[in-house]
Amino acid sequence: MHWAGKSLVVSTLLAGLSTLPAAAQTVISARSGLVHYVEGAVFLGDQAVTGQPGDYPLIAEGQLFRTGAGRAEVLLQPGVFLRLAEESGVRLLSASITRAEVEFLTGSIIVDAGRLHDSSVTVVANGTPAVLRKSGLYRFDAAAPRIRVYDGKAQVGSGSQSVEVEKGKLLSLDGSGAPRKFDRKDTDEFARWSDSRKEYLTMAYLEASQDSSDPELRRSISDASVTGAPTMGGRSRRTARSGGTRRRSR
Repeated sequence: MHWAGKSLVVSTLLAGLSTLPAAAQTVISARSGLVHYVEGAVFLGDQAVTGQPGDYPLIAEGQLFRTGAGRAEVLLQPGVFLRLAEESGVRLLSASITRAEVEFLTGSIIVDAGRLHDSSVTVVANGTPAVLRKSGLYRFDAAAPRIRVYDGKAQVGSGSQSVEVEKGKLLSLDGSGAPRKFDRKDTDEFARWSDSRKEYLTMAYLEASQDSSDPELRRSISDASVTGAPTMGGRSRRTARSGGTRRRSR
């Protein structure tokens, strides 16, 4: 989605904050599933998402959201993003701002949970629920069904069959094997794109915080920011070094 200004992004992320001006609140989402950024061919149901400036569609509960030759970013909670690689799809099961739930269908996705305060995100992958209760970075792949926890902690499965997957561990979602270590520095183009989006948003947060003279708003921006969240390479970014991608949707 074409960049519409840092204040627009920050106000969108800080859903429901009374400190924001009324004009900014027109783009605030009080629920999960706001399509925040797209590149290339992206579809909400059967409709193409055009990526026009200021266009922030909401995914309805039960609705399919997918990419073709494109990528996308969805806001699940303030500071919590779901990113889709090319040829990937999800279905929004619950739009609760504190208990978001999505079904992962195809391709690859990354959940970048910069802040999880008294909330959770559930990803149902290959019929198995994975509850993300801790801030961190999580990747799901469908070709060989699995979850990789780059940072954070996930509770995978239900009841007595549930397994805790910690930082630096992966778990196959086909019922075979226990959590095992993986190389957190092993990345691909999708992971690097996700990192660039994180850096871009971190810069927007930092600049908005520095520009604001309202101490309450500055604290709110800090609380919702992704600053310091780990990258797919296993590092923690405290400052942003690049502006990320700004490509217009095709």
